[in-house]
Amino acid sequence: MDVNETIDAAILTSLSPSWSKTAMVIARSKSTLDANGVAAEYEAITERVYGLAEQGAFDVAGDIENWRHSELRLAR
Repeated sequence: MDVNETIDAAILTSLSPSWSKTAMVIARSKSTLDANGVAAEYEAITERVYGLAEQGAFDVAGDIENWRHSELRLAR
């Protein structure tokens, strides 16, 4: 599994069917990656969040680039 796939997996496991602030999803993803010994900067995680959002991997409410004023959840 390459680094992007690892980051993607951390992001997707940080999501739930309920809405969560984008900032919280990014922070949870970073914690998961750190706990698994994967060195990933917030910028890399953010870029993967944007990429997954463009692919429709999860639902987005609000302006995803404004982390504290947007929310994410697993796609329904």
